[in-house]
Amino acid sequence: MDRFLAMRVFVDAVDLGSLTAAANKLDISRAMATRHIASLEKSLGVRLLHRSSRSLGATGAGNDILPYCRQVLALNEDIESV
Repeated sequence: MDRFLAMRVFVDAVDLGSLTAAANKLDISRAMATRHIASLEKSLGVRLLHRSSRSLGATGAGNDILPYCRQVLALNEDIESV
């Protein structure tokens, strides 16, 4: 899986409070968004999101990792614009 896209799904899901909203923003299916999150969680060895039928939020580890994901994504955008 594309790690940059997985980080984008994670950041957008936290910002928007929904995997469905993140998937819609990124024009991917909700199932694919879920797979990206699962792949990122597996590669990092931590659970990033608390999911329930009514809400979604970052775990403690997710909150710790979130600023790094934002930084990596911003740097990637800078590189692409050069």
